Amino acid sequence: MFDLADGRAIETPIDWFPMLQAAPKEAREEYEIEDDGKVMCWPVLGERVSVEAVLLLRYPTSA
Repeated sequence: MFDLADGRAIETPIDWFPMLQAAPKEAREEYEIEDDGKVMCWPVLGERVSVEAVLLLRYPTSA
């Protein structure tokens, strides 16, 4: 979950991120917050999820 500057909280289902879904629970629990809270990183898994990516997945723009 990301807490946004405007007070909203964005949460996404884990199945949007197959690498995280397939990882053991213990590995998913070992995350770091980077870039002033804009990125969650799982170093052991080599996975990074940004607020921007979550917002684009949740609210895709039309082409």
